[in-house]
Amino acid sequence: MVYGLYGLCVALMLVMRFAPDSGVGSVLNRHLVSKPLEHMAVFERHKLFYLLILSALMIGGGEVIVLLEPEVVAAYALQMAVYYDAVLVAYAVAAAAVARQGVRYVRLRLGNGKATRRLVAARRRRTRPVKRLLPSANDDDGPAVFALAA
Repeated sequence: MVYGLYGLCVALMLVMRFAPDSGVGSVLNRHLVSKPLEHMAVFERHKLFYLLILSALMIGGGEVIVLLEPEVVAAYALQMAVYYDAVLVAYAVAAAAVARQGVRYVRLRLGNGKATRRLVAARRRRTRPVKRLLPSANDDDGPAVFALAA
């Protein structure tokens, strides 16, 4: 029975690969490729995370479902999905900032043009002069004073 199902799947894949313009190939392509892609296009990231987390909790967390009720488990999965979405967005923003700084550094090192001079001039304007420290107070004498007092 299982081998017959595998054989059917292989036959359908062969039809989709070698005869996509035939009637069966176009129906298979529409129902197995186009429609699922249309449904996935309207999915938002946190909803996809929610689906994955909730399915993992339902498969592996039987005791949790018994203890907390399915509604609480679903709410927990939704909170985790929103949290993972926020973490990934923050990571992407940080990675983009680091990449931008890397591009600016490479441009500064490799470029010889007007943009490089402008970046160097901007960096010079941003640096602040080092403030000189005031001389120390009189009670901060060096170690030689203690040798004389002994």
